[in-house]
Amino acid sequence: MVRYRRDVNEMTLKSSHIAEQLQFVSSNVPVDKEFSRVVVDSRLVQPGDLFVAIRGVESDGHQFISQAIDAGAAAVVIDTEHKESEPLLCYVVENTAVALSRLAALQSGFPSRGLSVVGVTGTNGKTTVTSLIAQLFQLFSERCLRVGTLGAFVNEELIEAETLTTPDPLTLQSLFRQGVDQKQITSAALEVSSHALHQHRVDDISFNVGVFTNLSQDHLDYHETMDAYKRAKLELIQLVRLSEGGKIVVSDSSSWHWEIREAAAKMGLSVTITGASELADLRLLDWTSQLTGSEALVEFKGQEYQFRTELVGDFNLDNILLAVGVFLSMGYEIGEVLQRVPKLT
Repeated sequence: MVRYRRDVNEMTLKSSHIAEQLQFVSSNVPVDKEFSRVVVDSRLVQPGDLFVAIRGVESDGHQFISQAIDAGAAAVVIDTEHKESEPLLCYVVENTAVALSRLAALQSGFPSRGLSVVGVTGTNGKTTVTSLIAQLFQLFSERCLRVGTLGAFVNEELIEAETLTTPDPLTLQSLFRQGVDQKQITSAALEVSSHALHQHRVDDISFNVGVFTNLSQDHLDYHETMDAYKRAKLELIQLVRLSEGGKIVVSDSSSWHWEIREAAAKMGLSVTITGASELADLRLLDWTSQLTGSEALVEFKGQEYQFRTELVGDFNLDNILLAVGVFLSMGYEIGEVLQRVPKLT
């Protein structure tokens, strides 16, 4: 069961601001109404809250509207399928999960805007690639928020131990707000799961770069088919498209890199391909791997470069190339990036 939490950094929500940001079918909420916070768990509702009814895998928040009202909810957000017999103040929307994402961002002041934000998706390698990207940001003297399977960190400081691979919107936006206000972050690297994309948890994160590792059979208990799983992953391209100058980075070891490249091109996004094939923009020409580390020769824009890493194994070289590709896509000079690779762990 997904647990949603709130943070002290939340801001009072005005209905006039909600009207500007939320796409709703109808509303009877007065324009001068104010809400203390957004809540999705009826057990946590306090007087003045805005309750959002979410249809989850295990339960439906619409079943708990009465409890939320009894606890003092000032208004509710419901979807068009719900028929409420009791009179109440409400926003009616097509999808309450989409609405929650926007409300969470609005409540926290859209804290990811203005940061360098990289989202990493794929079946395998998300945690490692996200860590490598965060380390490179730090090596370029950036303060980086890293969120994923291992928790939420700012540089090496753990700030939230218990998170999903990609947290719910309220938690995620709160982590960004905390990072900006208390930790002075300038960048972020996020693991982005297929569940999170399908459930709209990251709809209002301002991604500058989307990274695709690989795609193999996984999570079919949730997505049911590989096509559905793939469609969920490709939603990251849609989100990157919303950021001006958004970039896509993909490994050529992924069996679906052609589809990613085609989908990104249709949206006008530039794509950086990494790997050993002739298609790769950052191409691995040669490498040796020993117990003490690996050495590699790569080509980029017709020039050859060497680097060494303490990480061993072909899969780690693939992960490093993806991380390096992210920074090349953002305009960093390749020599400056590769100079920092030996320090990655």
